[in-house]
Amino acid sequence: MEESYNHPVSLKDISKTDNTALREIFRQLRRLKFCVQNVKYKLCIIYHAYLCCIRRDGTFECFYVNGQKFPPNNRKLVVTFDLETLYNKLDSIAIDIKTVRDGLYKVLDKNQLKIPIVFLPFYILEKP
Repeated sequence: MEESYNHPVSLKDISKTDNTALREIFRQLRRLKFCVQNVKYKLCIIYHAYLCCIRRDGTFECFYVNGQKFPPNNRKLVVTFDLETLYNKLDSIAIDIKTVRDGLYKVLDKNQLKIPIVFLPFYILEKP
């Protein structure tokens, strides 16, 4: 039975657009892992049929869900946890996830304000 799952995905199987997007996602996860390094909850970004996750040991893993397509060009950030955490924190898991999410949004908001956003007006010049 395990042999039927032995079909690793290679980068040759991925379109150039998806390959670029997955590289961006892994860069984002590399930065976001510092937000959850001291808690048992981790993060996962869902893109198309890919689940790109931070593992408990801080490494990254990406899964392709065959036959599943999420809306194109959308990415969804979710808080994840393992079964051990589910069993140990069953009573407080909803509160913990909200706390992790709120803390993550604070970090993202703070870092977004550090990046200067410049709006350059675009004028169409017409000849009089």
